Amino acid sequence: MLPTSRGSITLASSNPSDAPIIDPNYYATEFDRVLFRTGIRKVIQLMLGTSEGQSFVASEMPPPGFEPLGLDASDAEIDARVRRAANTFYHPAGSAAMGSVVDTDLKVYGIGGLRVVDASILPVAICAHYQVPVYALAEQAADIIKNAG
Repeated sequence: MLPTSRGSITLASSNPSDAPIIDPNYYATEFDRVLFRTGIRKVIQLMLGTSEGQSFVASEMPPPGFEPLGLDASDAEIDARVRRAANTFYHPAGSAAMGSVVDTDLKVYGIGGLRVVDASILPVAICAHYQVPVYALAEQAADIIKNAG
């Protein structure tokens, strides 16, 4: 829920039609790798090492080129699998962090007339779904914009 790895977004060129270069940099820190390995080992143990798990799991369907992970999976095997197949279901945030990209009025530094009002301005990851904080941010932004004009 709170990864320590941090990604980056950079411009591919000065052409605004070009897609940005996005590197989520998942699994970059040893802390994240240890937590992920521990979680994967726990799932393997529950699915393959218990009669309950074995009663409804016939086998793993690994990505092409990989063998199924077993109870004795090494760190290297788990790391290779995660690098190939892991993803996230969490919402990206922090790419336009307040204090770095926007000010406290949500205005982008150096660009007149542009404000950002979404999860990208949250400067740190949160251990929760982003819906409620973004709603609160939107309410605050409405007040900021209304009072600015």
